[in-house]
Amino acid sequence: MNPDHNELSKVETLALVRALTIATPFEPFEVVTTSGRAFPVPRADFVHISPIGHRISIDGPGVQFTLVHASQISHVEIIKAQRKHKKTA
Repeated sequence: MNPDHNELSKVETLALVRALTIATPFEPFEVVTTSGRAFPVPRADFVHISPIGHRISIDGPGVQFTLVHASQISHVEIIKAQRKHKKTA
């Protein structure tokens, strides 16, 4: 594997996380790791990118949080909102 391509991929992934975090309107998304685990980000204040940009922390329920290194992020997905259907009489 070309190390430059891998580094670029990490940079692009973190840039995408940054862009999704500041998007208006905010759309919930999830960070999916190379192991297949998905960590939801329901609001912008649930994700924090380290100052040097190698890790992100994702807040979970209660006082839980997860640290994910950029090299372990497989992809980022927008969480599609489920529409509530109106009941018809």
